[in-house]
Amino acid sequence: MNKPCEKMKDKITDYILGILNESEIANLEEHIEQCAECKELLESLQKEREVLLQLGENIDSKMNAREESVIAALEKISHKKSIKPTFFYNRVFRFAAAAVIAIALLIPLSYGANNLIKRLIAGQVEYDDYKGEFALDKDIRVELRVGNKEKQDIIKAYNIRFFVEDGELRGTLRLGLESIPKFKWMTKIELFDSKNTKLVSTEHVNENTGIATSYDSYFACAIHFTLGKTGDISDIKNFIVIMKETSDKIKTTPDAWSETDKLNIVSGRVTGPDGKPIANAIVKIREKGKPGQAAIMTLALITDENGFYSYDQLDWEHEIGVLVYNRDGYKHQYKRLNKSMTKSQVVDFKIDNFPTGNSSISGTVQSHDGTVIREFSVYIRSKVDLNDYSGEYLYQFGYEIPFVTRDGKFEIKNLPATTYDVTIYPTKEKTLQQNDRINRKEFVCELQEGQKYDVGLVNDGEKLYYGRVLFEDGTPAVPEISEYKTQVVFCSEDSESGETIATVGDEGYFSTVLSKEKSSQLESGKASLKLCIAVVRSYHFVRDCQLLPFDLLSSKRDSTGTATIKRPIICYGRILHENGKPANLEVMPWEGAKVLVMLRTAPADSNDGVLSREICSVDDDGYFRACFNEEQIDKLQAGTYKIEIYHPTYMLMAAAYPVIYPFDKLSMEKENVDGYKIINARNQTSFKGIGYYLDSIERLKGLYSALEKYANNNQKNYPDMLGELDIENENNVWLAENIEYFPVTKSQDISVSAKTVIAFDKTLLEQNNAALVLFGDGHIEYCRTRELEILGIKKPETNLTP
Repeated sequence: MNKPCEKMKDKITDYILGILNESEIANLEEHIEQCAECKELLESLQKEREVLLQLGENIDSKMNAREESVIAALEKISHKKSIKPTFFYNRVFRFAAAAVIAIALLIPLSYGANNLIKRLIAGQVEYDDYKGEFALDKDIRVELRVGNKEKQDIIKAYNIRFFVEDGELRGTLRLGLESIPKFKWMTKIELFDSKNTKLVSTEHVNENTGIATSYDSYFACAIHFTLGKTGDISDIKNFIVIMKETSDKIKTTPDAWSETDKLNIVSGRVTGPDGKPIANAIVKIREKGKPGQAAIMTLALITDENGFYSYDQLDWEHEIGVLVYNRDGYKHQYKRLNKSMTKSQVVDFKIDNFPTGNSSISGTVQSHDGTVIREFSVYIRSKVDLNDYSGEYLYQFGYEIPFVTRDGKFEIKNLPATTYDVTIYPTKEKTLQQNDRINRKEFVCELQEGQKYDVGLVNDGEKLYYGRVLFEDGTPAVPEISEYKTQVVFCSEDSESGETIATVGDEGYFSTVLSKEKSSQLESGKASLKLCIAVVRSYHFVRDCQLLPFDLLSSKRDSTGTATIKRPIICYGRILHENGKPANLEVMPWEGAKVLVMLRTAPADSNDGVLSREICSVDDDGYFRACFNEEQIDKLQAGTYKIEIYHPTYMLMAAAYPVIYPFDKLSMEKENVDGYKIINARNQTSFKGIGYYLDSIERLKGLYSALEKYANNNQKNYPDMLGELDIENENNVWLAENIEYFPVTKSQDISVSAKTVIAFDKTLLEQNNAALVLFGDGHIEYCRTRELEILGIKKPETNLTP
C-alpha cells in the first residue's frame, strides 16, 4: 500500500469510528476521491474493522452461553431469581475484549488500524504500543502514554529516530517524563518486514526519580538503543514500540550509545566533590540568544542514578548549565559552562561542597502598615551577572526557606560573605491583599565576614505612596462585578506586561511601597504606572491598561492626586449543553474544575501578539458576565479578539477544551441573552462524550429518588435488586446495562451515608478506569482509579491480555 497523506490518517480513523460531523465527512470524502493512497487506506481499515466486529460477535455469543450457565448455577444455589453478573451485561466491554484479541491476531496492522484499536480500548494505562512505517534519518512521530494506577500518563513518548552508524542500526526514542510518582517501565522496539515477520528487537528498562523538585516535575528523557549489526535495511517495513510498567526488581538498562556523529547531541555527567555521581540534577539547555531576544529553552533534563544526561535534538547554538538541590530542597547550586556550542559535545559538571561561612541574615517580617506577617519565605541567592562570560564557568548558590512563626522573626546562619539578592514574600493568601504584592521585600545585601545582618534595618530607599482612582462620573473606580478590580501595574520600558503593585479599594484609594530603584525608573520615564480593570492577577498585558501619571501619587493619603478611568462595559452571555441544560457540570470531573471564559487574540499570530487569560467563570445557570473596555469590544466585533469557553473534560484530569463563543451572542442585558449550545459548535471528538456523563448523572439522581421512595415504604431499607423499584421500563433497561448496584441497609447517620457506595456506572469504569459513583446521602462523585480502589471498586478482571 502506498503511503497516505500524513495529516489525513487520524481523520480517516475518526471516519471509521463515525465521530466526524457532516462538514468534516464531506471534506474528507472529497479528498479521498482525489487521493488514491487515502482511498486505499480507507478500504483497508474498513476490512480490518469487519474483522474486529466479527471477533466481537464471536466473543458475544460465547459470553451469552456462559452467562446462562452461571445464572442457572446461581439460581440453583440461592433458590431465587438471580440478577445477571456485571461483566456479562456490558456490550462495550465485550467489544473491547475483542479488540484486545484483535491486537494479538492482527499486529502488525496499518497505522490507522492500530490507532483505531487503541482508541476503541481507551483507558489502557499500564500498557501502550505504537506501530509505524520504518524510515532512516527521520524523526517519526509516535503517540504513547503509559502510567500506573496513581497517575495515567507518567511517560509521554513523542518521536523516534533510526540511523546507521559504526555498522550498527541505532535509534533514539524521545519522551517527556514526570518525576513523580515513582515508576519503572520496560520499552520494547521491534522491526518487521513486509510479511509482518519480526526481524529484530531490543528491550530497555528505565525508571524516573520519584522525587519532586521545587524547580519542575516534568523533564525530557531519551532512550538510546541499538538493534545490532546492519543487515539488509531494505527488508524493514514497519516498527512497533511497546511500553509497559514493570517490576521494581528488574534492573535498569544503560544506554546503548551516548555519542554520535549523526545527531547533534550534548551529553555528560554531573558529579559531586567526592567524584560520586549526582542523581536528579536538573540540566538546563538554552539557546545562545541575541540581546533583547527571547531565547529557546529545552524541556529540563534530569540526571540518572549514575549522574548521566543526554539530549539529541539541538540544531541551534546553545549553552548548558546544571541546577542541583540538596536533599530537603532548601539549598541549590547552579553552574553554567560559559561557552556556546553548535555541534555534539560532552560536557561534564563537578559540583563543589556547598559554601558556608559565619555570617547571618535575620529580621522581623512586617507589612508596610506594621502588621506582623507570620507565614513567609526567604529567598537568598548569590548575586551574579548572567551576561558575564569572562570565566570558564558561572556559579551561583542560594537558599529558599519557608517560615511559619508567631512573631514574624527569622534567622539564616552559616552564610559565606558575599553579595546576595534577597527576596522576602508572604506565603499565606490573606496577607497578599488581592495579590497587590506590596508586602514583598526585595533588596541587595552585601554581607561581610562574621556580620549579622538585620533585615529590619534595611529599606533600600523604599517609600510608601498613596493614590486615588475614580470613574469619569466621580465615583470610586470599583467595578460592579466583584471578581474584577482596578489594579495598578508597574511597567518597565518596552515591556509587554507589567507587575501588579496595588489594588484600588472601596473609596478609590490605593497604597504601594516602591523601592528607590523603581521610583527612579518612574521619575526618569524608564518605567510607568498603568491602570487596568480585570480579574485579579499578578501580571497584566500593557495593551489593556491606561496610563497613571506618577506625579499624582503622594506620601500622604489626604494630599494625593486623582486619576480617572472609563467605566467598563458589562456584557452577559449564556452557555448551554446540547440537551439545553446550563453548561456547568453538576458533578465536576476533578476538585476545583469549572467552566471558564477566556479572552484571546485570533489568530494567535496576529500583530497584537498572543493573549489568553481568564476573564470570568460560568454560574450554576450557565450565565457569565464580563467587563470589557471599548477597545476590547471593537476588537471582538472585528474578530481580532475571540471569546473562548474552556469546558473541563472527564477524560483527562486538569484538561479542558476550548469552544469559541460568538460575539453576537453577548448582550448588555441579561434577560436578552440567548443560550448558546457549545457542543454543537465543536468538532473535537473528545468533547462529544459529555452527553453520556450528563445522562448518567440524571439517571443516578433518578435512581436515588426511587431508592428513597422504596425505603420510606419498606422500613427504611433499600431493595435487594433494582427490579423491585418503581422505575419506567426504559430507565430499568439502562440501569441494568450500565449500573452496578450494592444492596445496603439505609443508615440514619448522615456521615456514614456520605461514605457508603450505593451504585456506580460500570460502563464508564470499563471504558475509562473512572466512574460516576452514587453515595448513600444522594451525592454523586466522579472518582478516578485511586479513589475507586479506596472505595473497594475494581474494574472487572479478564484473562485476555495484550
